[in-house]
Amino acid sequence: MIVANDMVRDSRVDRHADTLGMNGHDVTVLCVRTSRTTPEERKAHYLIVRRRDPLRELFERRMCAKAVSRAGRSSANGSGRASSFRNVVRTLSQISLAATFDTMMVRSARRLNADVYVCNDLYTLRVGTFMKLFGRRVIYDSHELYPDLVTGTPPYLRRLIRHVESLLIRSADIVTTVNDFIALELSSRYGIPHPTVIMNCPRTPASLPTTRHRAERRKVVLYSGTFWQERGLENVVLACGYLRKDVQVVFRGEGAIEAKLREMSRGLENCVIEKPVPMAEVIPKAAEADVGIIPYLPTTLNNVYASPNKLFEYLQAGLPIIGSDLPFIRKVIVEHDVGSVFDPFDPKDIARAMNLVTQDEILESKRANVKKIRSRFSWEIESKKLLDAVSGLSYRSTVARRASVLSDLGRPA
Repeated sequence: MIVANDMVRDSRVDRHADTLGMNGHDVTVLCVRTSRTTPEERKAHYLIVRRRDPLRELFERRMCAKAVSRAGRSSANGSGRASSFRNVVRTLSQISLAATFDTMMVRSARRLNADVYVCNDLYTLRVGTFMKLFGRRVIYDSHELYPDLVTGTPPYLRRLIRHVESLLIRSADIVTTVNDFIALELSSRYGIPHPTVIMNCPRTPASLPTTRHRAERRKVVLYSGTFWQERGLENVVLACGYLRKDVQVVFRGEGAIEAKLREMSRGLENCVIEKPVPMAEVIPKAAEADVGIIPYLPTTLNNVYASPNKLFEYLQAGLPIIGSDLPFIRKVIVEHDVGSVFDPFDPKDIARAMNLVTQDEILESKRANVKKIRSRFSWEIESKKLLDAVSGLSYRSTVARRASVLSDLGRPA
């Protein structure tokens, strides 16, 4: 399995690797080494192998330094010429990063000599396509609509990424993704069979906390996850000015806009920002809250079709959900009557949803509905799709490799 992060907080890849290892496959996750990680790490059912990417490390250090230097001053808008120059530099940087990443990963992937390569997102599919030349099987697990991931991506670059994905996706023996909306888009966009949908559902926890450890008896609305732009978190902070006195918002996580959220929430007694917890504690800690919130903004097609991990984590924690009125989020919340949707651009409407669902009678009703559907959105269900896909490819790959070896020996397969 190949992934372009350091595997510290990638719950999807961790879940897939662990499940495959538990079911008899020899699994190695090939990923990037960072300052907070070790070259190798042995998990219960799989091995993580990390490789250094010096050019990426250099770029990340420079980006951090620039972010710090900008923190204390306002940035003026540059001229059109300067902006165009920055776009060219950014594009060349991305090409350089891709080239060094591919070189490092291809070398490592060849040494591993696996039967099946699972490529997580487009950034790693280039490596899988190369291994396809050696007769290996490839699964493309598309977590996102990659060309539509970032707001402000120049049209020419979006077209280029689509063209690259269109070429590479055909090298995959199987394409998997996270929900039916993205599956339909990939199928329509690239003329491929409907991808296998494996939702980001966590395992059903054996037990959950039965009490909420808070000094004050308040209804807690929890956001658990990364603090990124375009997730609508700023509007949630603004919504705190319209909440009932017994409702409190808790942000649990870290990320690029953490400093901004802390500044915005200064003086707000009903808005708390907490550090993230280890992956194993995400659901038990979430269960101490009352409601989960997903305020994603529909700024890109990828965001419009999002099915965030936190949605399923909230369900497994037994929490009703309030979320942006976006297709997949609405489908789960409205069809199963487990919460309420809102306009993520409108802080007053976000506050309306929070005030509504945290009312005692409504809260209990939504909790009861969550209990009814938890088992439908569990890894116990979704894991079967992964095992079927990989087992079929592993069998075909092993047969093909055995036939190749026997042919080299001059014996019938």
